[in-house]
Formats: sequence, C-alpha cells, structure tokens
Amino acid sequence: MPPVLYKGREENMVLERENRSLCIDCDRIFYQCSNKANILEVEIPLNNIEKISFKQGFIVDGTLMIYDIDDDPYYKKVMFEIKIPFEAKSEDGTIYKGITPSIKQNIILFTENIERLKIDTSSYLLGDIIEIDNKSYFSFETYIIISAVKKVHMLIPYLEYFLEPDPCLEFEDYICDEFYKKPFPQFYPPQYKKGYIWIRKDIGVRKIDDVIIHGQIYKNGKNGFVEGAIVEVYYIDEEGATEYIGHTYSNKDGYYMLNIPPKFEGKVITIMVSKGSISPRVD
Repeated sequence: MPPVLYKGREENMVLERENRSLCIDCDRIFYQCSNKANILEVEIPLNNIEKISFKQGFIVDGTLMIYDIDDDPYYKKVMFEIKIPFEAKSEDGTIYKGITPSIKQNIILFTENIERLKIDTSSYLLGDIIEIDNKSYFSFETYIIISAVKKVHMLIPYLEYFLEPDPCLEFEDYICDEFYKKPFPQFYPPQYKKGYIWIRKDIGVRKIDDVIIHGQIYKNGKNGFVEGAIVEVYYIDEEGATEYIGHTYSNKDGYYMLNIPPKFEGKVITIMVSKGSISPRVD
C-alpha cells in the first residue's frame, strides 16, 4: 500500500510509514585531522617520462608510536611514517613501479578506545620532470587525512518501501533474429541431454509519454549538494485526497529525475524532499 502524504497544515506534516531499525557492523571515525606534505627530487631510473600516477598511501609497518601526554588522558602524541606507491610510464610504454620516500608525521590525536589509524592521501606532481643522464627526478605534494577508527555496532533507522514495479518494456523488432534461428553448436564433451527445452522471448519497446521532472538539491544556503535524499511526488485533488505518484533518490551531485504519467497533465503536483534528520521540505 503506498504511503499517505500529509494530514492537516504543512507545519504539522507527518509521513505515515512503518519505522524500522537495522543493526550493522561498520568502522566509525572518532577523530579526524588533515595534513600536507611535499617531497622534492624523487629519483626514477627511467627517461622520457610521459605520466606519473599516485596510489593511496599507507603507514609503514613498525613506525607507529603512541606516547601519553601529561595531564591529558584523552589525547596522545602519535608518530608514524607514510609511503605512497606510484607508477611512471615512459613514452615507449615502459612502466616503472616505485614507492616514495617516507613522509614523517608527528601529531596529536584523540585516541580513547581507538583500534587503529586509517589514512587517505591525494597526491599531485609539482613542476616539471627533470632528466639527468639516464635518470629522471620529480617533486610532488600530497594531502593527507588521518582518521582514528574503531569497529562498532550501529542501529540505523529506516523507512521500508513496497512499491508496485513498473511493467516491463518489450522490443517489437529484435536485431538478433537471425542469430537465434541458428542451431546451437555441439560442444565436446556433450553439455546437454536430449529432451531439454530452449525458450526464447522477444521483447519490444513501448512508447513513453511521461513528463520528466529533474532538479538539484542543495544544503542550506546552497553550501554543497545533498546525496541520497528521498524525492517523492504526490497529487492532492480539490477535496484533499492524496495520490502517491512515485519516488527517486538524489545522486552524488544532488540531481534527481522523476517520471510523471500523462494522466496528471495540467494538474498541480507536490514534491517532497527528505533525508535522515533533515526536516522534509515541500515544493
């Protein structure tokens, strides 16, 4: 049964659905900080370098050291080294795989009940690649995000959906008709026994007369986009009766698209956007 939209005035809007909860195992970030670094004149035993690509960095084994800070039980001094794998490709297609020199980190982290540290890196070339004799040298900068992580159980509330699916689209003409008329070739050893039935179904495409509505969802003040928001559309007639039309979700850039059946042509429809703790909004 489709959900009923609203009863009463807009400030008293209540979406009638069954609330449920789901327990998941996940890595939770308890503390996070960022850092920058640049490394100069990394040597490569290769000439005519066309491209250098960087991969995700990692904490070097055996370099992580954690020290207590006097009079502060929650924060600790953390020291470790980071290395970043890279690939260099020359003009003749030769590929050299290497690892950058160590990038030393000496920071303060909130580490209470933390199981491990996780890093994310994003690296870029600085300036041009220099060639001397049979070797090349490059410099690069890297942006580092350091996260204090612990695996936890989390209870996630969610709204259950049970929507009637759209009918399948069928093709009227199938380009592979001649292919399907050919007999199936023999395999060795034999793969099938006599008596097996092969079934084929040609599918046609129907004409679609729906109206397409698309838009983009911003955070307050257009400060970034909202990903994964529920976008629902309804029709409310003159007597106040609500008819559910459909729903979709916004993508990573906040865009969404809805199909409106032709029977709602010339009528005013209501679009509602909601996500998590964000209050629903009606346009």
